Amino acid sequence: MQSQLRQISTSILVLGLLGCSSSKWTHSTLNESDFHKDRALCEEYAKVSNPDRTQQYNPYLNPNQQVNQSAANAGQQFGRAFGMQASFNNCMNAKGYRKE
Repeated sequence: MQSQLRQISTSILVLGLLGCSSSKWTHSTLNESDFHKDRALCEEYAKVSNPDRTQQYNPYLNPNQQVNQSAANAGQQFGRAFGMQASFNNCMNAKGYRKE
């Protein structure tokens, strides 16, 4: 359950970061169908390149340790989200896409 919540929160964060970008990806020769295929491939590449390294919930930790673990996990998730965005952008650029 905790793992699913982490995946959902990371996805929401990444989508939020992607949504903040007002630019559009363009390619000089490819069509929209190709774009959707390449975008899906680059999204998967970004996830694989930035694995989830958060710690599983441990009910045996005292409250202070749980707070520290939660804070560390939150920081890791933010870092992962930014890493995923960079990996996605690099992948799209490597496929010949540019942001307008």
